Amino acid sequence: MKIYIVVGSIREGRTAIKIADWIYKEIKTYGFTTVEPEIVDLKE
Repeated sequence: MKIYIVVGSIREGRTAIKIADWIYKEIKTYGFTTVEPEIVDLKE
């Protein structure tokens, strides 16, 4: 199962990307084998 973490802010100095990175790392620490988190950054 994929979990998309969407970062909607495109401003300079945004905090949303830091929060998305934290959520991504937290999901990975649970060690689920069927879960694949992915960050979708609208700025890219």
